[in-house]
Amino acid sequence: MFRAFQVTVAELWYVLVLSSLLCLGNVCDASGAAKEITAQGTLDAQWVEVRCELPPQYASATTIAEVVTEGKIVDAGDVLIRLDSSHLKNERLEQQLKVMAGEVELVKTRNALKVSQIARAEFLEGTYIERKASAEAAVVLAKVALEVAQKSLELAEKRSSENKTPADELAGRRNAVMKAKQELVLAEIRLRVLENYTKQKMEAMLDGAVTLSEVDLDLAKARHQFQMQRLENLKDAIEKCAIRASSKGRVYYCREAPSQPGRVIRPGHKVRAGQVLLRLYNSRTMQFRAMLSKDEAKQIREGMSATIRLDALPDLSLKGRVKNVPANPRKKMMVRIEITNPSDRLRPGLTGQASITVAASSKATP
Repeated sequence: MFRAFQVTVAELWYVLVLSSLLCLGNVCDASGAAKEITAQGTLDAQWVEVRCELPPQYASATTIAEVVTEGKIVDAGDVLIRLDSSHLKNERLEQQLKVMAGEVELVKTRNALKVSQIARAEFLEGTYIERKASAEAAVVLAKVALEVAQKSLELAEKRSSENKTPADELAGRRNAVMKAKQELVLAEIRLRVLENYTKQKMEAMLDGAVTLSEVDLDLAKARHQFQMQRLENLKDAIEKCAIRASSKGRVYYCREAPSQPGRVIRPGHKVRAGQVLLRLYNSRTMQFRAMLSKDEAKQIREGMSATIRLDALPDLSLKGRVKNVPANPRKKMMVRIEITNPSDRLRPGLTGQASITVAASSKATP
């Protein structure tokens, strides 16, 4: 019986020691000493995406000419990728010729409008007034001629009553009166036609010519503006063929090319509008994402210190502080640890283990 009691005590002691060892890495013991919680995780970074900003109509025929070396640290404004802009430059040259042709068309249409406006003014203020004056003078002369012919006829008829005028002369005087009346009627008709028809017809024609010239000018301006805008778009597209860094960071290739999935971008690859070509990250602002269980996460507080060791860099010891903790822990939760002694050797995706120091006063929240 005593021997059985000894075995039971030994087993109980073994269980207690094992429990203490298991608790050592995750919780504080009864003495209140600080302990550590260990967790596996991955390095993460704040990414800056570098995209192709060419519009679709230009990007579809564009390929990569040069690309910066992966892992290189670049500053804001540095060229990361140069796209082949030769076809855009050729198109720009053709567009410049179209713009020049549009400028010639503008000069012609402005000239045509000016000529039509002058022609209208010339008729209304010159030709019409001259013709009207001539027609009115013709009416006056016709009236005078009729009056003279009538007086001559009266004199002839008076002399005829006295047998002093031959019959053929009298007939001639009467014909002269009839002819003078006809001339007066024709002169009055010419004046009336000029005022009521010719003027209106010419005014309508000249007004129409002015209106058409104005429309032609507006169309020429619109076409020229359109060609100018296309030229500006081409210039902007050529500038966007030099893709620059918006901030300082380390270059990271996207592991996919549009025509060759699964491979990184290379010179000669085609690009798409809006395609993410590269990503930049700053190794000085990286974080470690650690996965914890619900019970472990309840013991973590923001500001707690941590030590991180990476599988790929075993000689490097990183220090950090817990940056944020989920408010409502679930079965598995991610905790972000901000690295306080960053190194240029770091890169996103490296795996490792974080040891979070838990203060003695930290207790699990029920």
